[in-house]
Amino acid sequence: MARFGLVETVHLAHGHSKKDIRTRVWAPDQVKQLYQGVHETIRAGDRVLVVYPAIDRGKGKNALRSIEEAHDKWERAFPGIVRVLNGRLKPTQISANLADLITGAARIGICTSVIEVGINIPRLRRVVVVHPERFGLTTLHQFRGRLAREGGHGHFDMLLVDTVGEDTMERLSVMETTLDGYEIAKADLRLRGPGEMLANGTRQSGGAISVLYQ
Repeated sequence: MARFGLVETVHLAHGHSKKDIRTRVWAPDQVKQLYQGVHETIRAGDRVLVVYPAIDRGKGKNALRSIEEAHDKWERAFPGIVRVLNGRLKPTQISANLADLITGAARIGICTSVIEVGINIPRLRRVVVVHPERFGLTTLHQFRGRLAREGGHGHFDMLLVDTVGEDTMERLSVMETTLDGYEIAKADLRLRGPGEMLANGTRQSGGAISVLYQ
C-alpha cells in the first residue's frame, strides 16, 4: 500500500543524538585484539555489554556456551566488575546488577538477547555480541542501538567463535556498512526473502507465493 501511495510513510534516518559507532566482525583468531579493545574501554571508565545467544549449554558438539560459564571467564579477567543480566535471575537481583553498571561499581554486563530493548546504561561504549550469526540483522541493530545513548563514540563488535560460510559473512557485513535501520531491514529482506504473506502462510523466510504476483 505504501508503494502505491495509499499509506504515507516517514523515513527517520537519524537518531536523537549524534553518534560515531564503529562496527566490526571479529574472526575467532582475533579474540585477543578484541579483548585489548575491551581493556581500553574499561580503562576509560566506560561500560561494556557482552551478549550471548543462549543461557544453557545444552547437548551436542555445537551447543552454545552458558552465560554462567561466560561470567566465570570474564570475572577471572576483570575481577569484581562483572555482572550478569538474564531472565533467570530474580527481578531484585537484575535491578541490583543493573544499578551497579549504572553507577560504575561494575563495568561489564553479561547478558542474553532477552534484554536487548529497554535497557539504558550510561557510558555504554562497547557492545560485544558472541555468535552474531545466531541473531537476525534487526536484532543486531537493536543491540547496537543501546550504544552511546547520550551521543558520542561507541564500538559494536561481533565475535565469531566458529568459522562461518560466505552467506553468513555477507549478512553480517551489512552491519559494517550502514547504521540505518531502514537499509538493514531492506538488506535482511533481500538476503532472507519475505517468506509467506498469506493468511495461512507459515514460512518466515524464502521466496513468497503472493496473490498479487508470482
